[in-house]
Amino acid sequence: MHYLAGAVASAPENPEPYTVLAELWADKPSELAEVVRDADSLRAVLAQSYISFLEDDMDGAALAIGSVTGAQPDVAWANAPWFSDERFLGVVSADALAEAAMRTMDYGHVLDTESVRERFRPWFHAIDVVSARQPLPEASAKMAILLRACGLTDASFALCDQADSIERIMLTEVVRAGTWRKLGDPESNAPPTTGPRTPSGRRSRRPP
Repeated sequence: MHYLAGAVASAPENPEPYTVLAELWADKPSELAEVVRDADSLRAVLAQSYISFLEDDMDGAALAIGSVTGAQPDVAWANAPWFSDERFLGVVSADALAEAAMRTMDYGHVLDTESVRERFRPWFHAIDVVSARQPLPEASAKMAILLRACGLTDASFALCDQADSIERIMLTEVVRAGTWRKLGDPESNAPPTTGPRTPSGRRSRRPP
């Protein structure tokens, strides 16, 4: 398993190591589950993400790969074929994907670069699919934080607006304000004093 996890780490998009892991899991599921239970090494958590997928535990798979991505975002972990599989995207809960997105930021790595955005494309796709399938305001607001961290401020605002269309909650307001701060727009970040909100959170200057 250690060797296979290393092979995945060297080329996450290569399907071959996953095929071998799936064969091992089919032959000896209890033994393999025991190896990754209470996983604390990067490779063990990585293997755990795919084994969770094989076990139809899509939330567990998302959380594990989120932890791996947060520890080492310079590897395109989400290029794993299973992460963009309809079987995963059609089942993983918005809450779990949101928590996984938050885990990608746990170590404070700089994510607002072109190279990171390229590696995180599968994350952005997953956020689009899952937030549309299960539009939960709090989960959407958390996912919008990752979009902001990656420099996708327009997409972050759009997800906040989508969350507001379901239910207005404080977290969405906080996330939106943080995005305006990132853009260096203190006027839009200031508490409202005049007109109604326009799309993406800017306050109009005309009276209500």
